[in-house]
Amino acid sequence: VSHDSDGSYVAAGYTVIMSREGFYPHTMTISDRAKIANESGADIFISVHANSFANDAAYGSRVYYCKNQSNAKESKSLAAAFAKAMGNYPGISGKKFSPENADYVVIRDTEIPAILIESCFLTNQEDAQNAADPAWIRAFAYAAREGVDAYFDLGDNV
Repeated sequence: VSHDSDGSYVAAGYTVIMSREGFYPHTMTISDRAKIANESGADIFISVHANSFANDAAYGSRVYYCKNQSNAKESKSLAAAFAKAMGNYPGISGKKFSPENADYVVIRDTEIPAILIESCFLTNQEDAQNAADPAWIRAFAYAAREGVDAYFDLGDNV
């Protein structure tokens, strides 16, 4: 999902810094990713993941911000903009979509507005099928970029 999003952001004029290329195995820690964000000069940080859960009925996307982060208000606004954009695509999120607070190191230790996105639950059959579908991935990437666009256009008014 991140690599497809990269092209969408670049096409819209954003500069994208990827913390890693390719897939597992990776050696970069979550703290390393926060450090890269802090040293990058970026305006925002988005960490994209795929979720899993013991109960395979769990599904849909999630977006998290950290209320204990130095830019918590801006992070919550970014998460709200993302959630609103994803809500326009029910086939992507699969449920009512709202930002959630979480104390994840990668967003807590980032000094710029930061969110963590769980794109889907790989342990849910339908979500896993979606995650393998190029059309779903493109739609997710486009919706995510709409959220970023809304954040920069509307700031705290989202």
